[in-house]
Amino acid sequence: MEALQLCPNLASKAHTLRNPVSAVPPTTPAERLAARQRFGLPPGCSVIGNAGWLIPRKRFDVFLHTAATVLRQRPEARFLIAGDGPERERLQALASSLGIEHALLWAGWIEEMRPLYAALDVLLFHSDWDALGMTPIEAIIHGVPVVSSVLNGGLSEVLRPGVDAVVLDQHDVPKLAQAILHMLTNPSEASAMVNEARDHVLELCDSEHLATWHERVFTSGAN
Repeated sequence: MEALQLCPNLASKAHTLRNPVSAVPPTTPAERLAARQRFGLPPGCSVIGNAGWLIPRKRFDVFLHTAATVLRQRPEARFLIAGDGPERERLQALASSLGIEHALLWAGWIEEMRPLYAALDVLLFHSDWDALGMTPIEAIIHGVPVVSSVLNGGLSEVLRPGVDAVVLDQHDVPKLAQAILHMLTNPSEASAMVNEARDHVLELCDSEHLATWHERVFTSGAN
């Protein structure tokens, strides 16, 4: 949509090809428990997390400010960050200044993402620029509700803001925190939302459908 806003004349010949996404088995209670034990999370806590490269445009500073706001009402909550990058020291200093380092876990790079998603109650994602952030898409497929803010990117063209995920177009910390608190307080509503989101994403990003489209276009030249 952003490309078409810049060049409307492309509308008649443009196609959006989604990243193929496959279904995964539901997370079991045993997997959830094992994942939380792996990351050293205390039993019974609410867990909010994100994963990515710790660089400026990924806006993990917004994650930390949102964490501080959530902790004022949910002091038992824990925040899990997987990934690393040049911003780590600055972000750790910010966490210390906010007084939230006790509630943060810096997991570094992890090879297998399923345990991360199994440990989470909510994924909190931010970006200034991302064609399509795959972390929230993967979280949805694993049954994790998504709260996000993206200034420029296509996440709202896959997830439906206000229907099956929270996708803000501004980094509004109070609104992000409020959305997380609402999901934590209303787990049945959050579960229903993420189930609808998963069905929608799997339909939109079905690999068989995408393969059929490619075959038809490249063999016939059809639009």
